[in-house]
Amino acid sequence: MDAETLTGTTIGFILAFGFLTHTLIRYEDYLDDKKLARGFMFGFGSAVIAYIMEQVGFFSFAVQDVSRDSSLAFISIFGIAFLHTALKGMALSRSSFWDGKDWNIPFYGAAFGFTFGAVYVTVIISKTLKSGEVDGIIEPILLFLLALGMILFQGSTSIIMGWGIPKQKLVPYFVKLSIAHIFLNSFIFLSAVGLIPFSLMVSLILVFGFFLYGFTYQVVLPDSLTKEQKKELFSAPPRPISKQLSRLSSSTGLSKKSKILKK
Repeated sequence: MDAETLTGTTIGFILAFGFLTHTLIRYEDYLDDKKLARGFMFGFGSAVIAYIMEQVGFFSFAVQDVSRDSSLAFISIFGIAFLHTALKGMALSRSSFWDGKDWNIPFYGAAFGFTFGAVYVTVIISKTLKSGEVDGIIEPILLFLLALGMILFQGSTSIIMGWGIPKQKLVPYFVKLSIAHIFLNSFIFLSAVGLIPFSLMVSLILVFGFFLYGFTYQVVLPDSLTKEQKKELFSAPPRPISKQLSRLSSSTGLSKKSKILKK
């Protein structure tokens, strides 16, 4: 393994599994380890399929002349969107995940999506480093932020896809997530042809990725639990900080000391 690929692999998988751990740690008692393992496996395999499809020339954002290669640009923007969304839908709707009883498909979607993102980011970073276009200080930082945004996007969209499957809404969610992918691909294409600066593309993808991740973490994952699981997990909300400080002061005797001083 060359240095560029090793760098891409290290960054991609550390970021992906860091966010995956943060996403699943509070829900680990409700998850099936075998299904999580399948999520990792299918995510890795799907990312390899997507990479091969791009390598053989079906899709490419390296368009030199927009007017001449407009068909390639159109196919790439929409084709990659449909391909990635289809891979997520086909994998997560398998009977090995969804048997009509386990509603926790979004959590296995997280394992799928963050693994998919890790492989995809590995390819992006290694190819960019090998191109020799990364130098100075700003470019490596932007490349790192791009990797972060892409991983958040791939992980979040896979979680949302898993959210729709138990609801029997695979097609509506396929359409919505394809549109999200089209937006992402449009940012990449506009940067590739020089219509927007690379830094703006990175910023848009990063904001988009964090927005989707916030939505999945705050809304999608809690909504994916059963009523019993919600009651068990969220039955004891944390005390307000003021009450915690009051309790701490009373237990240490500070409140009594303050009364003595007042006298």
